[in-house]
Amino acid sequence: MSEAARLAEAGARRVLVVGAGIGGLTAALALAKRGFRVDIAERAEELDEVGAGIQLSANAGRVLADLGLSSAIAEVAIEPAAIEIRNGRSGALLSSVSGSTLKARYDFPYWVIHRADLQKLLREAVEQSPAIKLHLGVDIGPDVVADHTGVQVRALQLADVSFAVVVAADGVRSSLRSVVPGAASARAANRTAWRALIPTAAVGDLLSADRVCVWLGPRAHVVIYPVARGDAVNIVAIVEERSDQPGWGLPGAFTDLAEQLESWSPRLAQLLSLADSWKTYALMSVDPAGSWSSDRLALLGDAAHAMLPFLAQGAAMAIEDAAILADRLSAGSDVPAALKSYEVERKGRVIRVAAAAARTGQRYHFTGGMAAARDLALRIDGERLILNEVDWIYRWRASGE
Repeated sequence: MSEAARLAEAGARRVLVVGAGIGGLTAALALAKRGFRVDIAERAEELDEVGAGIQLSANAGRVLADLGLSSAIAEVAIEPAAIEIRNGRSGALLSSVSGSTLKARYDFPYWVIHRADLQKLLREAVEQSPAIKLHLGVDIGPDVVADHTGVQVRALQLADVSFAVVVAADGVRSSLRSVVPGAASARAANRTAWRALIPTAAVGDLLSADRVCVWLGPRAHVVIYPVARGDAVNIVAIVEERSDQPGWGLPGAFTDLAEQLESWSPRLAQLLSLADSWKTYALMSVDPAGSWSSDRLALLGDAAHAMLPFLAQGAAMAIEDAAILADRLSAGSDVPAALKSYEVERKGRVIRVAAAAARTGQRYHFTGGMAAARDLALRIDGERLILNEVDWIYRWRASGE
């Protein structure tokens, strides 16, 4: 048997996942469940999840539950009492949907969780799986070689391994996206995210710290919710400004944020001032209409379709991707056909979610009369409007039921 044939035979059920974020770790677990051997290559020497909090709606939660993670997530996540929408300037409550309503409607809890907690439990599940090996400090650049026998990569730690497929889950600034002809490039969204954590004990009566609260204002909005088992409050402020500065978690001066929100509720301003430090990053997006796959390489999550965070579905779409990709690869031996089937199955939904998120962001940032009309509609019929907007998203199941 030739060396090429030997490698091809050894790699027939072996997958390389590039990137150990939420999407990559979930993909590895989903693939291992389907009988694949999985190597995860992560360029970082240590896993350190960017950001602070994440919202897990039912569509994502069901996928994680199918991987046996429901109990572990429930131990560290929080089911908020409600999702509230407030006017950023007056602080007035416009509408709310209770957590119990969400759970009953979608037959699954709505969770909020610290990103580091979710990544930790995903990593623990990966390390407990004999079918998965995690490689830290391994940078898989775009120099990969694919032919009919499989895929080889030019990384020393994996140089003698052939893979049936490579899954690029390496984020919005993916280095492997350039290998896929027709893939969209990342572009600046002209919005900056500001993030901070505040100890719940410091909040006092400024906020009901058991719920998700969205404050809407001119050209900006703020989202606040509990994380870290309720010990901290996660704050995310999204403001419109031109910025494509590279990097994640860059230090931000609160005075700059306060200036942009100077006409907002004094109560909110006081709450934001409690944060000891702020991190900022420029939001980027990737058009989901571009190509996601080529031969034996597939893009997953933000590498394929980074979207604006106005419906809290970025990570959820990556988690959904993982379930469908594993399903399609396990259905047959024709890898390129399986990857194309994955792309076709996912693309229409993700395009629709990304468009809905962009529209939601526009409404959140309305000014003048448009903002007044939005607020009136939310006061009159807010719960129905909110649920109608997310119904088709949250009801999704990997089984298609």
